[in-house]
Amino acid sequence: MRPHNPVEVFVNYLYSDPSDNFKIRPKLSYVMMVDQDWLIGSGIYEVQGDNPIIRVGGDPQVREGLKSIVEEAITYSKKMERMPRLGNSTI
Repeated sequence: MRPHNPVEVFVNYLYSDPSDNFKIRPKLSYVMMVDQDWLIGSGIYEVQGDNPIIRVGGDPQVREGLKSIVEEAITYSKKMERMPRLGNSTI
């Protein structure tokens, strides 16, 4: 069971793809607000051509996969006590 988080969203946008010579391509991302200072997200580029395996925007498995990645990253970060905060990051 997933904890309820009131601020989570799927976003479709265009972004440069480093694996394709930085060509601007459609991308779907899932973003979750962890607290007032921290957002975490994950995304996937739309597959080029007529590929039936992944239909990014409408594929429920892709959406659930993105949500799962974000939730696992938050859980891991809290467990390791490495929750980055805006303004306090050394990166």
